[in-house]
Amino acid sequence: MRGRQTNQDQREKLLLAGRIAKEARDRGIMLSEPGVRVLDVVDQVEELIRKMGGQPAFPVNIGIDAVAAHYTPATGDSQRFPPRGILKFDVGVHVDGYIADTAASKDLGGSNNLLVSCSQSALEQAIETVKAGISLRYLGGVIERTIQSSGYRPVTNLMGHSIERYNLHAGFSVPNVSDISDGTVPDDIVIAIEPFATSGKGFVVSGRIGNIFSLVRRKKLDDASLNQFQEVIDERYSTLPFAERWLGEFGNRTHLLRKLLRLGILHGYQTLIEASGAPVSQWEHTLIVSREGVVATSK
Repeated sequence: MRGRQTNQDQREKLLLAGRIAKEARDRGIMLSEPGVRVLDVVDQVEELIRKMGGQPAFPVNIGIDAVAAHYTPATGDSQRFPPRGILKFDVGVHVDGYIADTAASKDLGGSNNLLVSCSQSALEQAIETVKAGISLRYLGGVIERTIQSSGYRPVTNLMGHSIERYNLHAGFSVPNVSDISDGTVPDDIVIAIEPFATSGKGFVVSGRIGNIFSLVRRKKLDDASLNQFQEVIDERYSTLPFAERWLGEFGNRTHLLRKLLRLGILHGYQTLIEASGAPVSQWEHTLIVSREGVVATSK
């Protein structure tokens, strides 16, 4: 945690981040239509987040069909939404480092409605079930059974996660199946629950770096331009993920990013792709879980 806030101050910022994230997610889903350029929608949604008083907690992630996570368009990307398939639209917002993470899926072309709705139903069932002290095996089982009841498989190696200030994945995982996690949901925690469903094998593999990076360490270098680049990244994004296209004032940013990747100063996020190439759906909300109850900030 960076600095201290009162509990009420934290809560207000988490709730504001959630409201902005909901608006951004819904706007993105509405704008994402066949033939529309993906980069145009992403730019509009990220600008909406800023206008509403937040900052992107990570670049808007666009997953089409088998791409489950960790892809955002690069500068000049000409990709357009296809006439059919499944779109995942994943949005993160932070207010002073307090984060909301949310996602929705959209059926492009009308042939994947059941796959889209089964992960949404799994999320709704999980929100109704989750509470402080609940078994992770039981919670994962609720998600797993809901997805399987529609004839699909949960993606076993993608999970929900705890969230802390300026820390999107804070070390605690929320499984989408019943048999891989011990323990319980702690009291007074912020978590994102995100069921992924597929008609394929039920696990993802890594592809190429999807234009998303994060700073993992600082190192004093002899190259002044690299030191300045590090400093700008640290000041703007801290350890949160960022996109190459957000650093437009650096004309040689691709070259600088590659250098920092080689030096181990940056981490590059690889796209996550369903192992058999089958389509994947996703829904996600951020929750504040305490003994007093559960609040879905992004719902």
